[in-house]
Amino acid sequence: MKKLFAVLLGLALGAGTVSAQVLKVGIKGGVNTSSYSFKSVTLGDMRVSPGSSSGVGYHLGLAVRLSIPKFLQIQPELLYSTRDYRYAIDSPGTLSRARFSAKRLELPVMVGFNIRAFRLYAGPVFQLTASVRESNAQGLEVDYHNSDIAIQAGVGVDIRKFFIDARYTAFTGNHYNQFTGQGVSKRVKITTDDQWYVSAGFFF
Repeated sequence: MKKLFAVLLGLALGAGTVSAQVLKVGIKGGVNTSSYSFKSVTLGDMRVSPGSSSGVGYHLGLAVRLSIPKFLQIQPELLYSTRDYRYAIDSPGTLSRARFSAKRLELPVMVGFNIRAFRLYAGPVFQLTASVRESNAQGLEVDYHNSDIAIQAGVGVDIRKFFIDARYTAFTGNHYNQFTGQGVSKRVKITTDDQWYVSAGFFF
């Protein structure tokens, strides 16, 4: 991941020496919605189930687009992204709602092509760092395995220096989180863990 980050930084720093038609540097931001579900899990006398199936977050950061040749594009990005996870916690005599707010530094590396102003692309998304804040967790702890790599695909449109993107992100294969509560820890298979990103940006 350090090598990928170095490539992104190097492309940005070298932008002044390469034709603007070949290498572009810009900024982007937008909103993301997510879906997250799993089979209910029992930890001691605590039963944990998915809460609201979707949450809204946001993302912003740096984008670098390299065109080789003109119709083929490589676009690494460095994004700060937020996301909420919600749970229903059923303990004897009580039913509460917990929320975990995740903040992540992500590195998508998109490869695709353009047809006139329209673009199609896909690629991996690497999570570089992450922090999670919990609210009303009732002793619940969740390890989201932040080293996982997701796959992202989407479409976009360019309007002069501006661009608009819509993307879908999902994990491949079996995906697990570690749930801990009341001294009990279980590895839980996540059945749905995906996101939609809608963003707008500008190339300098």
